[in-house]
Order: sequence, then structure tokens, then C-alpha cells
Amino acid sequence: MTMEGCPKCMKITLVIFNVLVLLVGGVVLGLGIYAHVTDFITGLSAVVGSDLFRAGSILIIVAGALMVVISFLGCCGAWQENRIMLGMYFATILILVVFFIAASISGFVFRDKMRGYLEQEAEKSLIKDYGFNTQVTNDWDVIQTKLECCGVKGDQNSETSWAIYKIKTEWFKNNSTGQYVPNSCCSPTSNKGRCTGVVLGMTLGPPRDGPPITAFMDENDDLYKTGCYDKFWNFIETHALIVGGVAIAAIIVMVIALIFSICVCREVVKQGTIV
Repeated sequence: MTMEGCPKCMKITLVIFNVLVLLVGGVVLGLGIYAHVTDFITGLSAVVGSDLFRAGSILIIVAGALMVVISFLGCCGAWQENRIMLGMYFATILILVVFFIAASISGFVFRDKMRGYLEQEAEKSLIKDYGFNTQVTNDWDVIQTKLECCGVKGDQNSETSWAIYKIKTEWFKNNSTGQYVPNSCCSPTSNKGRCTGVVLGMTLGPPRDGPPITAFMDENDDLYKTGCYDKFWNFIETHALIVGGVAIAAIIVMVIALIFSICVCREVVKQGTIV
């Protein structure tokens, strides 16, 4: 016996809904794989001394794969009116809803502690390992080039942005190049000698002089002066509303999927379809 009327509409709607989820899951899976293999995520993980970002990319891959599997169960279960598949679909969606809500609450509660920890680890890796650990050095160079930043935190007058190199790092104490900052702190079209302080090219100014940068100094526009940690979190906060909106939409969609799966499964049982 097959469904007719309103139950049939719910069945078709659930099938269409899960086809869309299948397509979205494929996109999410692809993005997660790309994020996992790109050197930018590798750089972030090494720079902060934490696998948090790499773990995040793995979670995206898992989420995408789950969306594909779940949507398949939903499509097949609804189309074939198979209550076993619908039951598995319902249980998996319910677990995901609980996980999403718990993860969102945990991220909100511990966000300040997490940011403080990551900042400390980033500063430690730059001060001790830059110039000595090849992997860390390459990763910092990638991040500074991609984000157009220099150092860890703060603006042009901070001692932990571009100035951290000459004030705190082992790299500056031991380098024989005469550079005050590495080349990755300079814009691609810049005069590297002027940017890094090897060639003065100015009466007074960074990276040789400062911080702070006074009105009597040339600001050296070739040099990135904002810390990478700030650049990264500014990007995150700028897109926080989008990320939050997507998360809320995902939870709402999953709740709707739960409701539809319950309704279709009840109709299957009511009409005596034993599968």
C-alpha cells in the first residue's frame, strides 16, 4: 500500500528536501577536503601550536560525509516507505542536532579562553622557532603573506606585531642579513630592502625605529604592520553573522527534517506497510 493525499505530499517533500541536502553535503565535503590539504590551514595549525584548525577541517569533512549518508537514507526511506531507514535517518539527525547545539554553546562559553591560549602559543612559536624550525618558519611566512600581516598581535604601535621580530625573536638575535623583519612581512611589490630595514631609504621610521610610530617618522607603507592573530580574528568576526546564520539555519533544517521523518514514518506504520 502506498501513500495518497497529504501523506504522499510529505513523502515527496522529504525526498526533494534530501536531494538538496545531498548536493549541499557534496559541496561541504569538497570544501572540507580542500581546507584540509591547503597550506593555509597547515600554517595556522603550526603557527598556534595546535591542531584546532586541522581538526576543524576534519570535522567539516565528516559533516559533509554524514550529510551525504543521511540524505541517502532519507531519500530511500521516504521513497520506499521503509520505516527502518526512516528510523535510522531520524536517530542520526537527532544526534546531529544535539551535537550542533552543544558545540555552539561550548564555543560561545569558552571562546575567550581559546583565543587567549592560541595567542600565547602563536607568540611562543614565533619567538623561539622562527628561523630555526623550517616547518614553523615556512608556515609563518605563508600566513603573513596570505593575510598581509606581520607578527602576532596589535597595530603598528604594538610591540607584538611587526616589532616583535627585533624586540623578542631569536631569529633577529642570530640573523646576519641585517633585516629587522622577514620578507614575508612585505607586500609583493615592495622594495624589500626598504621594507625590511636593510636599506634605510628614509630619515626615520620602521622597522628600524619604533614602536611607537610618531608623526616625525615615515610609516613605511611597504611593511605589513598589523598582527596576524588580529587579522585572522577580524576575518572571523566579520563573518560571524554569516557563520551564525548558517548554523541556525542548519539546526532549523534538521528539526524540520525530524518532523517530516516522524510524520512519514507514522503514515507507513498506520497504513500497515511492513518493511
